[in-house]
Amino acid sequence: MKRSSIFISFSLFTFLALFSWVGTISAQGKVETLTNDEVIAMLNAGLSTTVIVNKIRTSRANFDLSTNQLIRLKQAGLNDDILQAMQGYSDNTDRRSHRHRPSKFYLRPVR
Repeated sequence: MKRSSIFISFSLFTFLALFSWVGTISAQGKVETLTNDEVIAMLNAGLSTTVIVNKIRTSRANFDLSTNQLIRLKQAGLNDDILQAMQGYSDNTDRRSHRHRPSKFYLRPVR
């Protein structure tokens, strides 16, 4: 009887250890996506403009930048530096469009 209780205890301990390990891995692998409300929360928490802009630049973002939302963000106290960072780094924006690309068409000299 002692063997079976030791086996059950060991199995339970192993299961719990494995379960907590898997939970830790999935929490670490979670990718955060910034939203308008999270940017407002960072500002309300007292984070500086530089910190907020850097967070926007290094995170995935899904901002609602409609006219009404821009007004709401401005009324919440976001300055233009933060708003411009949100406009430049939203997933709705093609980040490659900020780079210079040569034209596909070339003009021939007129003779």
